Amino acid sequence: MDGAEVSEKDFELRSEKVRSVIGSVPGRLLRFGTFAITATLVLLFLLVWFLPYKRSYKGVGTLVGEQAIATSSPDSIELTLKIRFIGDRPHRDLQRAALVLQQGDATYTGQLVALSALRDTLGRQTAQCRVTQDAYQRLLYYETDVTLIKQSRLRTLIWR
Repeated sequence: MDGAEVSEKDFELRSEKVRSVIGSVPGRLLRFGTFAITATLVLLFLLVWFLPYKRSYKGVGTLVGEQAIATSSPDSIELTLKIRFIGDRPHRDLQRAALVLQQGDATYTGQLVALSALRDTLGRQTAQCRVTQDAYQRLLYYETDVTLIKQSRLRTLIWR
């Protein structure tokens, strides 16, 4: 009880000026804290705005050669690919998305030109894609694993 009375007396003995200084937060500390929180939020916002994000869609596809079109590049050809997506289907257009075709150990790359939103009775979507002549000759009418990779920014996910 004596210890409690002593500390209470010490506090009561302090002047009004001392009590006002003890009872308030210094202005510099308050401004620095506000600045630190604001700077952190701005940096996080910029990170989200400019950070690249890769979204991939997996499926099974078949190259169909009925509409093969020669392109300006001598070793590539534009043709139709029927894709049945496994899991997520693309919601937005994926023009110029990277296309990876895999058959066994062989992997071929290409580029998606256009993707139709309509599906046939087997759940496949029609895609126009650009692949090499080698991939065309080896994969024509064979079922292959397909991966579409769209690189974008995180900001496109936020403002969907």
